[in-house]
Amino acid sequence: MTASRIAPKLYQGSHPYSVGELHRARIHTLVLCAAELQPDESALPGIEVLRCPYIDVDAPMGLSTLRMVEQTATAVAARVRKQERTLVTCAAGLNRSGLVVALALTKLYGISGSDALLWVRRAREGALFNESFVAILQAMPAMASAPAHAIG
Repeated sequence: MTASRIAPKLYQGSHPYSVGELHRARIHTLVLCAAELQPDESALPGIEVLRCPYIDVDAPMGLSTLRMVEQTATAVAARVRKQERTLVTCAAGLNRSGLVVALALTKLYGISGSDALLWVRRAREGALFNESFVAILQAMPAMASAPAHAIG
């Protein structure tokens, strides 16, 4: 599997993966962010699938799409808190998956969007070059009270 470990139990990568690869990597939850890559769940037995289908366009994101991305990031953070190995994917594993992962990091660790952006870029080379996604992250301040657990 060619995914990058972003944080404990949180991975980012491209799609597609075989169900065998996912099971060998002990992935519990697979997040599918590429609108064009949404396989039927029957092809992924034993894997929880979260769908967040959107397109990678460097233009302002619509409110309904932003809400969906935010809700998915919240769900990803919840899985990671429960110690479930979670893989967030998109076509190339760089922008759409990166935005969801960065937003999940802000929820997990109380960091700013800018810090989450840098974290993802350090962990996954070439990630998050879509300027619209970067602007969303750079506009997010750190949470007033960060969670008690340490950044990993």
